Amino acid sequence: MGEITSPTAAPATISGVVTRSDGSPVGGVSVNLSGGHFGGVRTITNGNGQYRFDNVETDGFYIVTPGLANYSFSPASRAFTLLSNKTDAVFTATANATQTENPLNVGDFFVRQQYLDFLGREPEQAGWLYWSEQLSSCGLDQNCVRQKRIEISAAFFKSEEFEAEWQLRLPALSCGAGKAVDVCRVHRRSQESDRWG
Repeated sequence: MGEITSPTAAPATISGVVTRSDGSPVGGVSVNLSGGHFGGVRTITNGNGQYRFDNVETDGFYIVTPGLANYSFSPASRAFTLLSNKTDAVFTATANATQTENPLNVGDFFVRQQYLDFLGREPEQAGWLYWSEQLSSCGLDQNCVRQKRIEISAAFFKSEEFEAEWQLRLPALSCGAGKAVDVCRVHRRSQESDRWG
C-alpha cells in the first residue's frame, strides 16, 4: 500500500487593478506584497492598471500596498488572509493636488518606461526587477543613480530586441528625405559606436 500523505496547498494568485475614480487604468504603479513566505516582493501595473503575484501560498496573511509619485490610493493598502487560490485587491488612485516629484525619478517607474520607449512593450517581471535593483543598489548616491540610468538606457538602446524593432521601422521613416532625422542620427551613431568600440 502507498504511504499516506497530507494534501499540499496549490500555489495561488493575488492580482488586481489600479484605476482612477473614473475607471481609467493607472500604469506604472509599484505594488508591494508582504507577508506569508515573502520577505517582500513587488511588481508594477501594466498599461491596463493590472498587476499579479503568482505562486503565493494559501493560508498566509498578506498586505498589498500600491505606490506612485504624486498619487494617493484608496485604500492605502489591503490586508487579508489568502484562503482560496485567487484573490483580487483593487485600488483607486487619486492624483495629488500638488505634483511634488517626477515619477521618472523613481527607479521602478523609470525602468518600466525604458521598456515602453525602447521595446514598445510592458516589462517581464524578471527583467524589470533586475534593472530596478541596479538602480536601488545606489541608495542615495545621486552620482551613482545618474550613471546607472545612463547605463540602463544604453543597455536597452543596444539590445538585440531594440535593434530588431528599429530595423523594421527605420526604412519606413525615410531618413534620407529629412523625416525623423534625429532618430536616424541616433541610430547611425549607435552603429558607428559599435564599430569603433
